[in-house]
Amino acid sequence: MPGRVRFSIAGARTQARMNSDQICAHRGASAEFPENSRIAFDGAISAGARWIETDLVLLADGELLVFHDQQLGRTAPGTARLRTLNSTEARHLDVGSWKGSGFSDQRAMLMSDLLRWQQTTGARLIWEMKCAEEDARVAAEAVAGQLSFCEIKAFVLSSFSRSFLEHSRRLLPEAEMALIVEALPEDGLAYCVEQGLQGLHLDYQPLNQNQVSSIKAAGLCARCYTVNSAATARRLLEWGVDMVMTDQPDLLITA
Repeated sequence: MPGRVRFSIAGARTQARMNSDQICAHRGASAEFPENSRIAFDGAISAGARWIETDLVLLADGELLVFHDQQLGRTAPGTARLRTLNSTEARHLDVGSWKGSGFSDQRAMLMSDLLRWQQTTGARLIWEMKCAEEDARVAAEAVAGQLSFCEIKAFVLSSFSRSFLEHSRRLLPEAEMALIVEALPEDGLAYCVEQGLQGLHLDYQPLNQNQVSSIKAAGLCARCYTVNSAATARRLLEWGVDMVMTDQPDLLITA
């Protein structure tokens, strides 16, 4: 689990130092490269990131695609819903041209492709499962099938879907898991503790220091998205946030 914030020996709270375990590349180095692509993941590693956050969607044949949206049109051409595509069709998707013609060779990756890449780089991954509630059980079974043989410290499994997390907890009892929320819900801490989750992933903008203190007091890890300012990252770490997710890992790591 990412370490807690360390303060500089000068003692000034505004000078909290970030280390690479506190910085996670959001969909890879996604400010510079097309999100969730091989080149974005390579770019994050080159920038010095140890953690990478990425997304998963369920395909028609039960495979899992590294992709953010539920429908084509934003980062890949087309209008189809991802749930209607099979893995052969999905792996041919151009996920780079939207970012620039120089990325036209980038193709969508399956979860299994990214796991093989992980083995060669030593990166640690935060997987975010995106699924409809009616697909939660099937998605959990598919993810567990991929992760059950992985080193337990090499990943964190997360989702907005409580049903998915509950199914996953039964299938992967030792895995670190986190509930994703935009703002901290009233039952958020109690839910995580009751379900045996280890953390919360939160939008940093509505978050306050008292909430961070409450999360930490409950024994939970706090990770924030999507932080693209070094000053904001330092403030959150000073509050006790364990990790910030950023589109610009090079900026924060340099800072």
